[in-house]
Amino acid sequence: MPEHDFLTAEEVEHIHDLALARHGGLPGVRDRGALESALAQPMWSGDPVEQAGAYLYFLARSHAFSDGNKRTALICCLTWLRLHGLRHRLTQDELFDLTLSAAQGTLSKDEVLTVLQHTVRAAAT
Repeated sequence: MPEHDFLTAEEVEHIHDLALARHGGLPGVRDRGALESALAQPMWSGDPVEQAGAYLYFLARSHAFSDGNKRTALICCLTWLRLHGLRHRLTQDELFDLTLSAAQGTLSKDEVLTVLQHTVRAAAT
């Protein structure tokens, strides 16, 4: 498995901008400190699945952006998995529900991680 540096604020802001360009929404970072804090969390997590879960959970919960927080969180999670040769087996509806539940706090970080651990596998070569 290749080693990757963690996502930077600039990379996540670019992902956010791309998501807004495609789906609409208000641009801009609302709280830079919240963004930096959310991006530090995966560094304290173990394997890439745990790190992806941390991106999803903490970016969705931080409300660092003016709009598009959940979309950005999900894209970062899925991007991180793909960078590590991993794929999820969740439907679009399941991804939506997982992301919304993380953002609303109806699922804990550990519960988000459990879902990912049960649905992520190595990508077919």
